[in-house]
Amino acid sequence: MSEPYIFQAKPKPVYETDGVDAIFALVALVIGFCFWNWLWPRRGEYEVTCSPQYEGANCLTHMDHLASVAVTAFFILALAASLTYFHLKKVHLSVGAIVGVVLLVAGALPFTLFAPTPFFLVLFAAEMVGFLVWHAWASCKRVGGLDGYMITDALNQCLVVPLTHLGAWFAPFRALLKGRTKVSHVLIALLGLVVAFPLIALVVVLLMAADQGFDAWMGAAAELFESVDLGRWVWCLVFGLPVAFFAFGIWWAGVTGEKSGLTRDGTASTLARMRRLAPSAIIAPLTILVAVYILFFAAMGSYLFSAFTSDLPADYTYAEYARRGFFELAAVAGINFAVMGFAYLFARRKMVEQTGNGPASESSVFARYPTVLRVLGAALSLLTILLIATSISKMVLYISAYGLTQLRVYVLGFEAVLGLVFLLILVRHFVRYDVSRPIVVLVIAAILGMSWANIDKVVADWDVDHCLSGSTEKVDVGYLASLSDAALPALYRLADDSPALADTVHTALGHRGLAYGVESVYIKDIPWTSWNVQSNAAKDLGPS
Repeated sequence: MSEPYIFQAKPKPVYETDGVDAIFALVALVIGFCFWNWLWPRRGEYEVTCSPQYEGANCLTHMDHLASVAVTAFFILALAASLTYFHLKKVHLSVGAIVGVVLLVAGALPFTLFAPTPFFLVLFAAEMVGFLVWHAWASCKRVGGLDGYMITDALNQCLVVPLTHLGAWFAPFRALLKGRTKVSHVLIALLGLVVAFPLIALVVVLLMAADQGFDAWMGAAAELFESVDLGRWVWCLVFGLPVAFFAFGIWWAGVTGEKSGLTRDGTASTLARMRRLAPSAIIAPLTILVAVYILFFAAMGSYLFSAFTSDLPADYTYAEYARRGFFELAAVAGINFAVMGFAYLFARRKMVEQTGNGPASESSVFARYPTVLRVLGAALSLLTILLIATSISKMVLYISAYGLTQLRVYVLGFEAVLGLVFLLILVRHFVRYDVSRPIVVLVIAAILGMSWANIDKVVADWDVDHCLSGSTEKVDVGYLASLSDAALPALYRLADDSPALADTVHTALGHRGLAYGVESVYIKDIPWTSWNVQSNAAKDLGPS
């Protein structure tokens, strides 16, 4: 008869904190407040004039302004807080961590320098992920390097540990209260004020109603805070608390080196157990897939590669030729990536002993990827690169006829990155190296490159230059006017250099950002959070 199971409660974590932790717990609260107050869109002051037929109707347009300089300020503030905390806690940064700081600052500056574009949403997401992941590598003593298992370090230090130790934020305050020092009395007094605030507010309201003089005094005091949006401050403080708990949890995990059950060794062991599929089960479908691609290239013939010679197939317009099969080819590239990833993760390896050169060399055992799968994977990578190259050539032909747009630039950038990724994978099938590192570097370089390229200015300059030179059939003035303020210099140049289009340009500029039924909008005030160098410089622009 087996003994009954006795439940044992998991011991509560013990947090060893000091005065530095108490100070930075409050700093984390400030960061949580700024996260919402600075980054959440704000509505500026504006005056709207409706069209005569809509006079008196509800024709107000939304004038919410996305954050610009505030994004840069937030990330610099958060980075400065992290660096100061690690310095005070004697955490010595590795060279890689210092490089990470430089990259994060480089990713934050475009928000202040350039007018916002849709790609800034991608940049913001990448900046947030990079900021969190950077803490995992803030010290080389805490985690491993930039390799295939870096996702384990990132998940452990940036999600698992902080979320399971949200209570670390309260630890320094409990320690101060327990010590009954002067600081504890101050904290108790502040807590008493917070609890008694509703009662004090009720007494003030009753006294204002009872005496006109006191009411006038309170009214004068309230005017001092007229510009403060108390409602926004309250909800920013409330929602900033979870951000503060999370931020302090990341700092605490970086200093203590706290880890969870998610480890590199555990991940490596899990991957080894996954590799149980017989190679023959993958070789057969991969062979058929490669054969299908070869037949596809043979069947398409000159049609598929005509864009390389700038030849448009008969019975096709530039738009039809560029768009035909584009999304299908992109989906095929994604499928190929998934297929090669599946084969790499689940194919059974053969253990091979490798002996180094020299009499004192040591032998090592490693799992060799099957040769046939390596050849098929290389062929699949090469064919995918050809598909991507044809897609890029078709898009370039389309741009040469109709000009650039934001979407076309993003598509070209995505295809170029995807093609380079498959090129790295192709090389990996012949040379043993960790392909994850150059892929990460490539993605970071691509995001920073697109952010610093000032895409709207590039698009507007390209289209206007090619319109004035006559190399494109026409220019979409309405589309260029819908871009950010970065496009304004090129539009004013178009109006000056092409008198036939001057009225069209001025009309399009006059209707920028207007909703249906709105004749004009006069922006009286833009929140400081939305200020950027490019939009500020555009205020002084105009036709010469």
